Amino acid sequence: MARLASPLGRILPDEPSYLTARGQEAYAYALGDTTLAGQRLTLVDVAVRPGFDDRRLRRVRFVVDDEAVGDEDGGALIRAAHLVRFDRSVLFDADLDLDFTLALDSAGTWLPGTVTFTNRIDAPGTKVRWFRVTRTYEPLGDG
Repeated sequence: MARLASPLGRILPDEPSYLTARGQEAYAYALGDTTLAGQRLTLVDVAVRPGFDDRRLRRVRFVVDDEAVGDEDGGALIRAAHLVRFDRSVLFDADLDLDFTLALDSAGTWLPGTVTFTNRIDAPGTKVRWFRVTRTYEPLGDG
């Protein structure tokens, strides 16, 4: 599979554990078809297998445009993603659930659509806190 151009920045490393030779056995992989903004795209689903509960990255789902070239390596462009990550430490536990979707404008250009971060923070001596941030981007026109 071609390397995916990742707009997920620091949340998803350039070499995620599900792509490393050592980490691949911990994940189940599936490919499928889907549509977004009326275009046929590929769904890539990666989820941690039972028995590998120590993995920080629990699930990643990408909606990929195989026809568009996203980087110098020829990787496909990600049009939408869902990511679930758990971080455990002595100081606190944090769970992250991230969704993002690109949208087509009237000219057929892919632009940011919606991004939602949901975080659960559990620190000793405090109650569990939930936070959600949602951003929706709307094009205001040209110029």
